[in-house]
Amino acid sequence: MNKFRKLLVWAFACTVVWGIVGCADDVANSNQTQNGDIKVDFQVSSAQEEMLLNTQASVTRAAVQEKPYNSELELQDFAPRVHKADPHNGPDVYLIESTVEGIDPTMPETSTRGNVVTEIKQSFSTLGYRGDSPNTISKTPNYFYNEETLKTGALVKPIYWAWNQRYARFYGVYPQVKNGDQSLVLSPQNHEGTPYVDFTANTDIKQQVDLMTAYSGDVVYEAQGVAPNSSLKFYHALTAISFSVGNNLSYPDKIKKIEIKNAISKGRFVMQTAANGTGSKWEELSERKTFTLGDIDVQTKNVPGQRIVGDGTDNYTFLMIPQKLDNVEVVITLEQGKQITVKLSGEWKQGTSKVYRISNTESGWEYTLLTDSPAAADASATASGNYGIISFRKDRAGGRQAVKWKVVGYSTDGGATFSATKPAWLTSLSKTEGDGGEFRETGNAKFDKNKTVFDLQGLILSMQEEPQRGTSTDPYDLSTHDVNGVSTSKNTANCYVISAQGYYKLPLVYGNGIKDGQANTKAYNPGITGTKVLSSFVDHKGQSITSPYITTSNGGKYTATEAKVVWADTDGLVVDPKISNGYLTFRVPNTFQNGNAVVAVLDDGNQILWSWHLWFAPAFVLDPITVKNKQGISYTFPFENIGYKYTKYSGPAKQQRSVIVKVEQEVKNKGVKATATFTITQNGAGAERFGRSMLYQFGRKDPFPATDESMPVGSIRRNPNKRITNISICNTILNPNLFYTNHPDDTDWNNNFSYVNLWSAANKVKTLNDDKVVKTIYDPSPVGFVVPASNAYTGFTTSGGRATTVSNFNVTGSWNNGWNFKAEQGQSIYFSQTGWIGSSDGALYTSAYGYYWVAVPSSYDPDKTSHALQVLSGVVDPTTTPYQKANAFAVRPMKEVN
Repeated sequence: MNKFRKLLVWAFACTVVWGIVGCADDVANSNQTQNGDIKVDFQVSSAQEEMLLNTQASVTRAAVQEKPYNSELELQDFAPRVHKADPHNGPDVYLIESTVEGIDPTMPETSTRGNVVTEIKQSFSTLGYRGDSPNTISKTPNYFYNEETLKTGALVKPIYWAWNQRYARFYGVYPQVKNGDQSLVLSPQNHEGTPYVDFTANTDIKQQVDLMTAYSGDVVYEAQGVAPNSSLKFYHALTAISFSVGNNLSYPDKIKKIEIKNAISKGRFVMQTAANGTGSKWEELSERKTFTLGDIDVQTKNVPGQRIVGDGTDNYTFLMIPQKLDNVEVVITLEQGKQITVKLSGEWKQGTSKVYRISNTESGWEYTLLTDSPAAADASATASGNYGIISFRKDRAGGRQAVKWKVVGYSTDGGATFSATKPAWLTSLSKTEGDGGEFRETGNAKFDKNKTVFDLQGLILSMQEEPQRGTSTDPYDLSTHDVNGVSTSKNTANCYVISAQGYYKLPLVYGNGIKDGQANTKAYNPGITGTKVLSSFVDHKGQSITSPYITTSNGGKYTATEAKVVWADTDGLVVDPKISNGYLTFRVPNTFQNGNAVVAVLDDGNQILWSWHLWFAPAFVLDPITVKNKQGISYTFPFENIGYKYTKYSGPAKQQRSVIVKVEQEVKNKGVKATATFTITQNGAGAERFGRSMLYQFGRKDPFPATDESMPVGSIRRNPNKRITNISICNTILNPNLFYTNHPDDTDWNNNFSYVNLWSAANKVKTLNDDKVVKTIYDPSPVGFVVPASNAYTGFTTSGGRATTVSNFNVTGSWNNGWNFKAEQGQSIYFSQTGWIGSSDGALYTSAYGYYWVAVPSSYDPDKTSHALQVLSGVVDPTTTPYQKANAFAVRPMKEVN
């Protein structure tokens, strides 16, 4: 489920709201009928919040808790468990289970105890039963049924007390039960006895919602015109399940997906029979299914204790039906394809939260240190959202003790190193130490308001002053580091971003032929068939590629004897390119500038085997910005177009800024203090900038600069108005600097580039869609990005289609050589005018147009045309117009979806 919905669930779980009570005569009169009766209203609260406030007030929090607050739970329900993974190729793995009372409980700030402010944002459902005496209260909801009730406790449709039926009982269900929602169905209106809800848990964790119910007990309307105390205290009906990385996990990998398999998904929840929440029960449990948290990217090192969450920092927790664990399994999928399977035992109890910590060892005292990171803050924010810390320990008998914790370090290099000094932009943390306990202690970060503004020369100087990467004897491998220098599995691409001086190398691999350390066969051999489908991608000789490796030294077909710079738009970017042990190596001097170069390896016949685009730019050019399209799908784009070269800049030296904060427990466990981390992130503020993009012919991997200037190194051959024949995929590989025009008398472009899957390996269609784009070896995007889906830009207009008035553009501000389109989390994303290179004449057109390719061709003359985003001062057209594929347009890639 999205972050907004999840926050509503937790806010409801952790706040107390008092209904509106009239204090003045005019308010009281408006709530009364002519005979003096008054509206039904409720005082709404959360049992969990009450528990947390009572816990906070206790002076014995650090002592072993004697009994749970929920009388239906026993101490043994909180005893830690150890679940060992099935045998696999690697060290033993355990899931260390910890249980706390409440659903993701968060300790309220002390200052709010006397003045609780509501954060409830959604309505809920209520049922009313009444009679003229306690014994004659109806067994069916004769008063009202499934009425929408506001967060304040007021019924949307006013209903009044009746003096002749002064006795009543009320039930509440959160979230609101809506007609047509088969995942939450209320017992029928003619049902006698305790009401129930039939609940189905969504198997997509991001779409899950919590379930809470309340019962008022008997309420008496004792004085006509005076509202009785009608309290609805909500209790949780589900179990919260989450996962974290243990301190001693030895896998140097990333977690990509977590599944809970064979768990019950459907059941009937019979509501409580007492106002204190007791008497509720689950029955008619059925339908075992697999529940999935996908699209995650969590390192198994450098982030101990950090809760595993979804994309961004949305706090995705499995909300499960309470059940005995019979053949229920957890499957953890790692980046390199390895899976860890663990069979669970025990029981998930209603109203509790379980954390399974992934570890390589067992423990006697079970120490728990968990952290939650806030969502990325807006660029204009002066403070972050709340981070959270949970710190306690348990013995085998289930006894629990709080363990104090404190902040001990900060990292700005992805967790590779930590320092006691926080970065200058992080002014302070409101909470740097705590007493610990089973409930989350929270704090936030304050940001420096004054951001240094750099011009273009200042920006370039900041890159030149970055620490050197690699040495002459140990070059920095571009395929095993992300753009910020954090170590990763091997991932290759046709484009690499370089932001610092140093000695570099890149593997001799076709495009993205290696992904997550493994051969990415679907990128060059998708194995699909059909009309105009390329089932096997070809090399410089037109032969099918059967290995990701180019040269014989790594199992490829060819021998590379030379490396060279094909062209560079700035002098002094690449020095001494050469071939060494299956890599292309080179040096970047400390005088390098913002710019682009294409490098290649050649055989002994001086033929180019393959080429790569090197983009020399600040690391922030790949900072993510997420946009929701007209169809409701979120797409994440980088800050800039591929290869964007600044000619003007005014803004910060870094855009998105982030720091990993390390905390540790003050008590040692077997001589070692447990540590955990959370991450504080602030989105970039953007910049006033202008420049030129790299331009691409559809289906090709190599760029062309949007300039008529001669290249200071090498050359670009566009041959305006000159007819070029023998246009083929293999010839474009042999000649990465040659622009192939589509002369009206030739059909080569149409025949040889008419394949529908050149930029989306599994694609067979020519329609606008949100289908997954499978990256190919001809894709020009850097690692982790891909040419966008054809519907990616539909959110740029109010209709999702072509718009010709600014009021129908989803933009902020005015035209500034481009538009700033609205993005999620209060951000905007700038799409500039790009110009283009003409398909038939090879000439550069620099008028104020912006064109951006998408990954699939159009249905209108698909052999010749493809869709593209068009951006003008008076027109925004997401993709409705087809364009000749031989045109060279910009590419703004999107984040690749695994």
